Amino acid sequence: NLIPDPYWVAETGNDISGDGTYANPWATHSFACTQAIVPGDVIHIKAGTYTETEQCIVAPGVSIIGAGATSIINFTYGSTTDYCIKMESASLTNGDQSISYLKLTGSNYTARRGIVVRKRSNVSIHHCTFEDFDREAVNFVYHWSVGYANPTEFSVGNLFYNNILLNCAGYREGEGYGALNINGQDGLLVYNNKFTQTQDAGLNGQPIKGVSGINRNVKIYNNETTQPAFGNGDHWDFAIELWDYRGGIEIYNNKLGGSIDIGGKINTKGASAYAVWIHHNIIEQPIQSLSENTRGFIIEGHLNNEDIIIEHNYVKYTCMGLEYGQPASAEHTIYKNIRISYNIFESIGLNDSKTTNSKGWGVVSYCPGDWQECDNFEIYNNIFIAKDGDYSTMWGIMIPPMVSTNIKIRNNIVVGFDYAGVFGHNNGDIDITCDILSIENNCFYGNGNSNLPRYGISYTPTNNTTQNNITTDPTFVGATDFHLQAGSPCINAGINVGLTTDYDGQAVDDPPEIGAYEY
Repeated sequence: NLIPDPYWVAETGNDISGDGTYANPWATHSFACTQAIVPGDVIHIKAGTYTETEQCIVAPGVSIIGAGATSIINFTYGSTTDYCIKMESASLTNGDQSISYLKLTGSNYTARRGIVVRKRSNVSIHHCTFEDFDREAVNFVYHWSVGYANPTEFSVGNLFYNNILLNCAGYREGEGYGALNINGQDGLLVYNNKFTQTQDAGLNGQPIKGVSGINRNVKIYNNETTQPAFGNGDHWDFAIELWDYRGGIEIYNNKLGGSIDIGGKINTKGASAYAVWIHHNIIEQPIQSLSENTRGFIIEGHLNNEDIIIEHNYVKYTCMGLEYGQPASAEHTIYKNIRISYNIFESIGLNDSKTTNSKGWGVVSYCPGDWQECDNFEIYNNIFIAKDGDYSTMWGIMIPPMVSTNIKIRNNIVVGFDYAGVFGHNNGDIDITCDILSIENNCFYGNGNSNLPRYGISYTPTNNTTQNNITTDPTFVGATDFHLQAGSPCINAGINVGLTTDYDGQAVDDPPEIGAYEY
């Protein structure tokens, strides 16, 4: 089992007279890909700057390695639908290959799409830089169709790590594209990447996108996204948008300049303990929100969203902490077994320069309707702090405006929301109801309606247990440090909800504190 000699590409090479050796290299990456077609072949791209006008077809088992940021390939391949580098098979194939240590550019948006990895497993793309692709840089995909309900195969074991992506997510012709697209993946790991978008308002897509969806066991962690302050000229505020998941999706330890959006049609936990687990992320607009359409998290869907955990995250400068719900649809939508716990939502509301009243919500649904059903919605031990300014905010926590049961709001600190700490209504639809409601052991301070829950006309939750809530100052350590001072009324004032660690990872006592921190 001899290891094949590597092939070489160099600025001084020649595709006609070269033989691909180190001493007599080829001139172009695309030509090298037509020659290196045996599994185990490796194409080395020497330091230099290359202009590539042709599509590169990479055979299974063939890897491409550059010298780092000094191996620069400027693509001018301008197909409107196809990719500059295609790693594609007709049926599921073990790729067992990598692309690494290259700088790939779209030549100032001349090239629309960078790399596609389709129906291949065990492919890694790492230590690469991608710049100025018009629509997307990389697409790991098994299938293209949206709402593909019951797949029998997934691409498995793919990796995307230690990459830099600059201006590779475009919003074009009414659609937002992802710098990294992930669809039909099982066990894909996305980590230690840096995504940066600096294009003008209305031109930026999403750093990470999986709207064709059907992913499971995907882990997205230790990534950073930097995006311009979201304004009214932009389309979506997403940093990560994933639809149609099949369990085991974990998003953690990321620092994000936009929201995490999850939803789609069929979203289940499958064989996993959870469908989606989002934890220990920092989500922050660059400045206090300029638009009411900024969020920390979005949960949307057409059929079902179940078994979702959002915990131990920090959200700052958005107008909404969490938005959920689906506009009017013929499809019945279910939200079930959703837990929001030990998160901190700081400075929720609009920038004073917007001079707009009645904007700013901790948890909100813009989509009331009896076609939606919510069962077992848990909001535990969060901190919601409204932006302090000249213009009014709305409410801290909204009871799901749908056919709801088992709604639990416990151990939260809600401060400074002008309309109410908790709000529920039926939007005039008599079929919107709430049964088995628990609003217990919270701290509501400085909110409208004298810190009492505010209900709309003709809206009366049944089996409503509202008790043991306090309305005094929680006495935080500082204006942006939400630990509790000695003597805080929130110490040992919570109710046991079965959780074991606080925002800092400290063990939770029984009774626990109200808020995100144990004292």
